[in-house]
Amino acid sequence: MTTQPRTTGPLGLLLIGFFAFITIGFAIGLLNIAWTYMYPEFGVQLADLGVLLFFATAGRLLVAFLSGRLIGGLGLGLVLLLGSVIAGVGLFGIVIVQTWPPLLIAMFVVSLGIGLIDAGLNTFVSANYTTSQLNWLHASFGVGMTFAPAVVTLFVVTAQDSWRWSYLVALIVAVVLMVLFALTLRRWRLASSDDATAPGSSGARVAPLHESLRLPLVWMGIVVVFVYGSAEIGAGRLTNTLFVEGRGIDQETASFWISL
Repeated sequence: MTTQPRTTGPLGLLLIGFFAFITIGFAIGLLNIAWTYMYPEFGVQLADLGVLLFFATAGRLLVAFLSGRLIGGLGLGLVLLLGSVIAGVGLFGIVIVQTWPPLLIAMFVVSLGIGLIDAGLNTFVSANYTTSQLNWLHASFGVGMTFAPAVVTLFVVTAQDSWRWSYLVALIVAVVLMVLFALTLRRWRLASSDDATAPGSSGARVAPLHESLRLPLVWMGIVVVFVYGSAEIGAGRLTNTLFVEGRGIDQETASFWISL
């Protein structure tokens, strides 16, 4: 007996997903370089990065626990659009705030929006596309992270201007993503569990949180992500300050190696 190969969803939606993950990676990656110039401006210590990262990840963590219910209740398209709007509002806040507490709030808002987009697209691509295409989605995040240090360096070193311009670029890209989600709002539907070859169908069952937490593999994944995230996000955010302020390396060279 032969098995019919699985067909995948629309290429256009997949490409929008790739662009969305590039946008997410870019917005997150800006802090790798920008923090070196942000903390003196806001009158805080280098160690206060830990407080900022708490707010910058709390929103994503909250959404991770609620994503199934949100997608099931609002629909995938609306969740993605809402996520892009929330992220855009947060990025605008980062551009204009002048004091530390509003910056924390803006970072939290950005993390909420990014969390919604992240959860929604992972759910969509997992249900409608192949594992290989899901891997390419995650690779797109790395593309955004790679470009972010160069953009911040362009403004703070080459143009001798503020790090805020790099977040303005991220805001513009987020607005473009918002428009794309709005134009394709009704096309973001999950393939039915009975027919994985029908990307346009609706009604894939979303497992409740308590059911997911009963699976040992879920807890194993949580532990792995916590360890990996602490290494990448925690150490990564401090690398530029170590290179530039601690080792006397010029910003262009530091940005190049951080991008790699």
